[in-house]
Amino acid sequence: MLGCPMPPIELPGRSTPMAKSSPEAMLISSIVRSQNHLPVISSGLDLEMFHAYPDEWEWITQYVTRHRRAPSKRAIKDRFPSFSIYVVDDVEHYVDEVKKAHIRHELIETIDKTASQLQMGDDPIRVLEQVGNSVQHLALQRHGASPEIDLITNWQSVYQDALRRVIRTQEQGSPGIPTGFDTLDVATGGIQPGHLWVVAARLGVGKTWSAIKMAVTAMSKGYTPLYFSLEQSKASIGFRTHTFLSALYNGRGDVFRNLDLNMGENFSLLEYKRFLRNLSKYVKSGFFVNDTTRGRITPAHMATQIEAVHPDLVIVDYLTLMARESGDWQAVAKLIGDIKSVAEKYQMPTIVISQINRAGVGKEPPGTENLSQSDSVGQDADAVITLTRVSDHVVKFKLTKYRHGIDGHTWYAEFDVNNGIYREISGDEAERIKHLDTEKP
Repeated sequence: MLGCPMPPIELPGRSTPMAKSSPEAMLISSIVRSQNHLPVISSGLDLEMFHAYPDEWEWITQYVTRHRRAPSKRAIKDRFPSFSIYVVDDVEHYVDEVKKAHIRHELIETIDKTASQLQMGDDPIRVLEQVGNSVQHLALQRHGASPEIDLITNWQSVYQDALRRVIRTQEQGSPGIPTGFDTLDVATGGIQPGHLWVVAARLGVGKTWSAIKMAVTAMSKGYTPLYFSLEQSKASIGFRTHTFLSALYNGRGDVFRNLDLNMGENFSLLEYKRFLRNLSKYVKSGFFVNDTTRGRITPAHMATQIEAVHPDLVIVDYLTLMARESGDWQAVAKLIGDIKSVAEKYQMPTIVISQINRAGVGKEPPGTENLSQSDSVGQDADAVITLTRVSDHVVKFKLTKYRHGIDGHTWYAEFDVNNGIYREISGDEAERIKHLDTEKP
């Protein structure tokens, strides 16, 4: 029966009866067998809940942090030769069983400690308070809430977060996913797990191109984006993506221009097909695109797709086209709050494209006060990046808000996207291109 312990396979079991029958072993087995790594991130399971297999669980959490996927059976066999893999797949069931076993273990220890303290003559009022605190802590763990902690004595969870960032920096060069704009990446370390970024501009400035640029940069580093396109079709997103990728990887320098692909002219269909067939040689990740052919998406739909395709980055293009209860600012506030909750639950780096209101029109990137429809868009975001077009081929960006560091950084980018060029440039280079743009007839 699915979810029931079966005889172990592939690896010799431990001799300790407690370890062999532990729900911890069943949970680890089900994660490895089903390749479902999300419970490692979102279930609220802490290392302190693992009493039989703490080393194995700590290694799995570090593996998921590094690779954004569950380890294979071979990987865990190589690391822990004596660990037995059981024929179980019911991950959610064993998440619950691990929590129950931990609570049982802690309650027994609490009862034993309480009895010992009372026998030693400790103040019963103080002992009662300690018991109440312990039980409350266990109740919060059971329901997935995060109790307040003393950062001096209970420093482990904060340390683990620092460790995860160090590992990502050592292995990937930064703690987050790079965007392709150096000033932004240096200021933030890239977009990190659970963070929500808002990229905002007026109509026609280049919001979608900016989002695709970030997605292509992520792909070039081995990350898999999930792109929700609420305004344009999969083909439209595909053409723009292929323009960037052909500029990046086509060895002969041939760029499949977005305009030509849309118009169906000025390119070889045979060469385009050959390029697409060879893309997997250069791009080692996927790029999932979900458009609105099945209706507008909701945060719940986002969560479903995250669980289905296991991406490394989510992009929503754009916010106010998502399905919501009404068109007022309160509905938008609830919407952005729900998106933030999804990002945090799945520890998913998330970029949301948004509009700038009419008051934000100008030659300088606007501030958070110019975000369209609700102040909550800026309030809930970890970072807000705004942009404006200062000439036909120059865009100016501003890190308008950054919750985790210094904001206010500005930078320029050359905007020649039809030829696959969208790159950060110096202020002097921006002035030169602007001058050329103004001289054009």
